[in-house]
Amino acid sequence: MNGRKRKDTRINILEIYINGKENNPLERCGDHSPLFTRRRDRCCFCCFCCAFECPGSRGRVGNMEQASRYNPRPSTEEVQEWAKSFEKLLSSKSGIKLFHDFLKSEYAEENLLFWLAVEKLKKETEPGNIKNLAQMIYNDYVSTESPKEVSIDHKTRQVIDNEIAHQPTQFTFDKAQQHVYYVMFQDCYPRFLVSAAMKDLLNGNQ
Repeated sequence: MNGRKRKDTRINILEIYINGKENNPLERCGDHSPLFTRRRDRCCFCCFCCAFECPGSRGRVGNMEQASRYNPRPSTEEVQEWAKSFEKLLSSKSGIKLFHDFLKSEYAEENLLFWLAVEKLKKETEPGNIKNLAQMIYNDYVSTESPKEVSIDHKTRQVIDNEIAHQPTQFTFDKAQQHVYYVMFQDCYPRFLVSAAMKDLLNGNQ
């Protein structure tokens, strides 16, 4: 491929999530677009986050169906909840939007977008949709040709490659998603809490 990344042809996944324009994404997105939403039934098995607020232990963290409505000016109480809990942040559309903007400023938005996309996959039950969504996620976030490739270890990538080539399931990206969540929780989230955007919200609402 001459070392060149594939052109980013994805839809604006965040805009669709925030504005509730999901409808039937498979009819709208073509063959190269990612989708999203969240459902988790198992623990992420990473001792660091499990010691605090493991998303898998509750099975509800960041659940898109339960997420609050988007509000460009969230209340002080809501922002304070984000500061206490990564779970609360990912359960809020306003929090997701603000966190995405922060990650984008640090050139790390692919972590959140991948996490959201895998959540959509976990909700699918139709075999054809599962296969198509899995391929979309692979093209957009796992393929070495993607401009939004997430960082995962070689062994995990091999497992994903094998499943994509044969029979992908709702859980094909589980291990990769767990790693990405851990990275966001341990590294990105603490920096987000002391970002100018968070400080402005807390100070501006006082």
